[in-house]
Amino acid sequence: MQGNWKAMRLTPKGKEASVVWQLYDLSKDRSEAKDLASTHPELVQAMSKSWEEWYQDVSKADDSNPVEKEKKDKKEKGSRKVKEQ
Repeated sequence: MQGNWKAMRLTPKGKEASVVWQLYDLSKDRSEAKDLASTHPELVQAMSKSWEEWYQDVSKADDSNPVEKEKKDKKEKGSRKVKEQ
């Protein structure tokens, strides 16, 4: 959220490279029926950049974030298996 604007990040399951952003002006469209992303690309870009920075900060793999730590551990184990073969 930024003022009256709400950006939504949609990621189809298993298709993280296919991220779609939607944008809504909640002062005029409280039901989020009209996606304005195509008419305000600069705002979508700014809000998505802020989201990416926030996400990178909160999803760092460490003991306080066990889900990301587990993903990292699984990835490392998988890469070791490939090297061992």
